[in-house]
Amino acid sequence: MRITTHHPELTESGLVRCEDGGLRPPWAAVSDELRHYYDTEWGAPVTDEAHIFERICLEGFQAGLSWQTILAKRPLLRQLFHDFNPDEVAQFTEQDVERLMQVAGMIRNRRKIAAVIANAKATIELRKSGGLSHLVWSFRPTHHERPTTVAGIASTSTESTALAKELKRRGFQFVGPTTVYAMMQAIGLVDDRVVGAAPLVRYGEHMSEKTAVVTGGSSGIGEAAARALAADGWHVIVAARRLENLQRIAEEIGGTAIRLDVTDDDSVAEFAAQVSQCDLLVNNAGGAKGLDPIAEADVADWQWMYDTNVMGTMRVTKALLPRLTEAHGHVVNISSIAGLRSYRGGAGYNAAKHGVHSLSHVMRMEFVDAGVRVTEINPGRVQTDFSLVRFKGDAERANAVYDGHQNLVADDIAETIRWVAGLPGHVNIDQVVVTPQEQVIW
Repeated sequence: MRITTHHPELTESGLVRCEDGGLRPPWAAVSDELRHYYDTEWGAPVTDEAHIFERICLEGFQAGLSWQTILAKRPLLRQLFHDFNPDEVAQFTEQDVERLMQVAGMIRNRRKIAAVIANAKATIELRKSGGLSHLVWSFRPTHHERPTTVAGIASTSTESTALAKELKRRGFQFVGPTTVYAMMQAIGLVDDRVVGAAPLVRYGEHMSEKTAVVTGGSSGIGEAAARALAADGWHVIVAARRLENLQRIAEEIGGTAIRLDVTDDDSVAEFAAQVSQCDLLVNNAGGAKGLDPIAEADVADWQWMYDTNVMGTMRVTKALLPRLTEAHGHVVNISSIAGLRSYRGGAGYNAAKHGVHSLSHVMRMEFVDAGVRVTEINPGRVQTDFSLVRFKGDAERANAVYDGHQNLVADDIAETIRWVAGLPGHVNIDQVVVTPQEQVIW
């Protein structure tokens, strides 16, 4: 392991400016290996059983040692513990413990070795009640602010204390609140990457970088979703007709901007040809035009709403379905409470969003065998440019929709998207209805 000899600059936030100009916490600036680990692994969401099991065990081995030591010994530990396969490690006997104690370079702590075996058995037992990933990710905080200074990084939390207690109850060892919090940071359960620090540039060696496609990504819910997903470590492809806005957003989040008109077959085909990987598709493109009664319906407006909301969702999903199937991915359709409850003047938009509602249900039935998850999100009153588009630029009519009311904002829906997208692969959230507290729709 090469130790960095550069004399680092310590910033007011406590981050260190490294040789490459990137800002990192002091522990990640010690060596090239630690810097690479911080840039490519630390904080990347990990949801599979084997690697969460590995992380719990490695954090246990770290007790009293530095992460630099553990990182250097990780290849050996993986070899000795069969790549941390719980089924194989659970078969280890006392003779195996003695054998491991004699291996050169091994961390010769009998209690820590025994803990790995106990943790493997506990992991297998957990499969009867949802599994290790399900248990660990169920303790994800509902809200977590990224620290603005190194000093502001916590070492424990209410959730880590509760998870540690539950893991111990389930038979796990070397899982105190501090150890568990370090694991939560490492696997992306909490985001403690200090604001301004070098971003996560790709996933670690056990995970390919995950790609999310967000349609209607140039403003409103789409833009907010792209930013939330990027902050969670996704590579985000933002797609919409307004390329200038897309390029600005993509540059700011480290994503990719591709022009897309969901109402045009050729545009969708050209777009899909540029997407080689898709783990998550957020069908957000849509909208309403007019608030006319049926007797005065504008056929062109109705056609646009159906083409954009229903046909657009179908076109993009169909085009990217091979990529989604390869990835056992996730489709999130942004519908509306208009797809659940009709209202005067809303017939065209109601019909379109009822179409998205039905389309989502059929996707769920047809995609299940391919391992593709499907979620429908039905937002209530969200203050974006939605009404400005609906009323064709009439700001006074648009503002009247929101004035004097409690409204959601785009970030509220983005947080919902981020939440459902971050759940373990065996969890499918079929439908989420999100409204302001004062808006009752039933």
